[in-house]
Amino acid sequence: MNYKVDRNSAIPLYYQVYTSLKERIVANEFKADEALPPERQLVKDYGVSRITIVKALDTLESEGFIRREHGRGTFVNPQPSVTAEETPTIAFISGVMVHPYIYSVLMGTARAATEKHYNLHMIGLHTEEVDDQFALEQATAKNVAGVVIYPRPGEKDYLLCQKILERGIPLVMVDRYYKNLESDYIIFDEEVAAYRLTKSLTERGHKNIALLTHYEVEVSSIHNRIRGYRRALDEHGLYQDDLLWFDVYAGLHISKGQIGNEKMTRKLRDRLENSEVTALLAVNHDIAERLNYDLMLVNAERTRENLNQANNQGYELPVEVAAFGYRSLADFSAYNVFTALQVGEDLGSQAIELLNRRLTGDTSDFPAHIHVPIQIIFPESTSSDKRSDDRISNTRK
Repeated sequence: MNYKVDRNSAIPLYYQVYTSLKERIVANEFKADEALPPERQLVKDYGVSRITIVKALDTLESEGFIRREHGRGTFVNPQPSVTAEETPTIAFISGVMVHPYIYSVLMGTARAATEKHYNLHMIGLHTEEVDDQFALEQATAKNVAGVVIYPRPGEKDYLLCQKILERGIPLVMVDRYYKNLESDYIIFDEEVAAYRLTKSLTERGHKNIALLTHYEVEVSSIHNRIRGYRRALDEHGLYQDDLLWFDVYAGLHISKGQIGNEKMTRKLRDRLENSEVTALLAVNHDIAERLNYDLMLVNAERTRENLNQANNQGYELPVEVAAFGYRSLADFSAYNVFTALQVGEDLGSQAIELLNRRLTGDTSDFPAHIHVPIQIIFPESTSSDKRSDDRISNTRK
């Protein structure tokens, strides 16, 4: 049988081998106390290096699936008889599942849940037919041991979260949180990242830096980014009476198919031409992608108009962009200077780690508020800025 790994997959090779061997053990292909094939045979079966096989076996051994006996080989340990119904389940709740960033959070959750031997149950709140009562019934079903939720804006899921907690089920909010809800959450250190992005722009000589948001304004992650942006301006004496706020993309809603239009492009051009703004801070990846596309359109139009007027100097707007993104925006943008890189898988995997500690009693009774540092990516090099403290900080009430 062909057990070759998928080298195009984002999943590490050793993890693919580990998962395959574990599934074969659980399926009773290798019976209790039976020897696994020798490492050289596994190397041939999976088409990977011996180091990869050894790492996969190390993981299986650490989880108790196998044991190594010196001079004899590797043997399968007897497995407890556990049915799917008895296996604890983690529920993942989100209003959107298909967005690349949320999908990465889900993938981190799924990987960590597999490692901890939890089932994963996904509950999408993307349609009106899925009401709070249905979601509550799904999230508090017989085998659900804990819940990870990506909360929707406007506190749409506040009552749902409250009812889950009232039933004694541990809940972790990821990426954003509800201020008045006594619950665990894991978020990126948005305020620090926004401060550093804005500060870096000021160090490049920018004095008029505008903020770009979209429909999700009333969420904690955006509030924290705005605070960091304003703090950096305050420190450099650049904050005036109010924020330089460009509401160009207030109607941008990628998950509903809204990817921008000519009206947004014209509005951006008008705002830039009628202000002294030379730098823009985009609060998420969707805005940054649309902004960079619109800047190319605007500058192409301005250059064409200028050439038609027999002026060969060109007339591009001198604008630079800093943004939050789930990959480096400098890879495809001529305008992006800095990217605050949000690795969604980190939030998902750490949410499972926190839930597991809750379920095993290995944490305090107080809500855990975990802030994950964000790396700042510079286009001038492939390395990220590591001046910030790379530790994960925990603050508890």
